[in-house]
Amino acid sequence: MSRVVWNSYTKEAFDKNWIDFLRKYGLRGHKWLSELYEDRHIWIPVYLDYHFWVGMRSTQRSGSMHSFFNKFITRNSSLRQFVKQYDNCLASREQADREFDAADFHTVIPCATKSIIEAHFQHVYTHEKFRELQAQFRGKVNCITRSMHFTLGFTIYEVIE
Repeated sequence: MSRVVWNSYTKEAFDKNWIDFLRKYGLRGHKWLSELYEDRHIWIPVYLDYHFWVGMRSTQRSGSMHSFFNKFITRNSSLRQFVKQYDNCLASREQADREFDAADFHTVIPCATKSIIEAHFQHVYTHEKFRELQAQFRGKVNCITRSMHFTLGFTIYEVIE
């Protein structure tokens, strides 16, 4: 079944591979698998292509999620264990989020520059995102711009470090 799910690159290919899988293992008419198939739009990767994933590649999404879920679920987990561990997994994730939120609320990371923009982001970004922004600011702080020439109503600048 893993090959059917992960190696189907179009919806049509998935549907064909699913039917072939059911035929091969004599599972046509299996209630649970029929219900899984009906819900394919919420769990089959090729059906999720239209969702916005914040710039993450599919390998990042699946890799990080596999790593996270592997702390709770094994390939030998029963469906009952899966449901229970899934709840534990979500609770763990929520707890970690609450801890990060508390840290963000009670601490302030000092600005690396005197930029008004950086100061604004200090207040509206999470600590993690603010650190990413600071790294970019530090990279730009040593840049020097100088006007090179004026052409067709535009000023051309040179930016050097």
